[in-house]
Amino acid sequence: MVFAKTWNPKTWKIEGSVIQQVKSFRYLGLLFHYNLNWNFHCASALTRAKSSSAAIVKFFFHNGNQYVPAVLQIFQAKILSQLLYGAPIWILSYKDKLDSFYACLLRRVLGIPKSVRYEVLCLELGLHKLESIAWSFTLKYWLNLFFRSQGNNQIVDLLSDSYISRWLLAVSHKIRSIGMDLESLLNSDGKHIFHLCRLCLYDIKRQQLLSSSQWTCSPKFYGLAFPLNRMASFFVKLTSPRLRRAFMLARWNIFPSSYTEGWYKKIG
Repeated sequence: MVFAKTWNPKTWKIEGSVIQQVKSFRYLGLLFHYNLNWNFHCASALTRAKSSSAAIVKFFFHNGNQYVPAVLQIFQAKILSQLLYGAPIWILSYKDKLDSFYACLLRRVLGIPKSVRYEVLCLELGLHKLESIAWSFTLKYWLNLFFRSQGNNQIVDLLSDSYISRWLLAVSHKIRSIGMDLESLLNSDGKHIFHLCRLCLYDIKRQQLLSSSQWTCSPKFYGLAFPLNRMASFFVKLTSPRLRRAFMLARWNIFPSSYTEGWYKKIG
């Protein structure tokens, strides 16, 4: 593989045998493209996640007693690891398609319409958006890289290079966006830095979720509060799938009606 902005095939031979030049190559789980475009890796990860999710959803409805906490644990162990593998490397190419897929997956499991926004699902299920989790992984990787470099001459030389990469600029901007200063972070004790960054990141993202949850199909419609960084208790306390679903429909104001049925069938 030759890395370049445009595809320019070459002809190389070793002892008369032609060396194949490819546009993409998978290495250590990451799909590298000749122009370092990570869209192909994200699309490949999304395809694998869709395949895995189909089996998980089938288990949920047939053998899992439709128990939401259990299936969410499986999602986080399997689906998130497939979608966000190597996120610190390709974070600059993050696509909203990943969050859209996760939202559709949650709606499919819960059996609810698109009128319930993704933000409401995250708040009620105690989840974070995939983008927030991806940035959490990225900040952890970057901070670990810096603090582990102390005493390692090779990494110190690499980090002290005068060239400022797009990746470093993006990380610096993200740290500033959560109300922290990069220089002060690097000059402080590294033990609790990442924990503090993650708290600030998730707190800001939660405030954004709350501001986007003021819709008709939401507990806010009835003046109800969202649980604080945890799953709503009715998902655990109501053991009967039918009762759990009935309570969910009432709490989210999505009881079926002739109007909504006609709206989805595009009647009238």
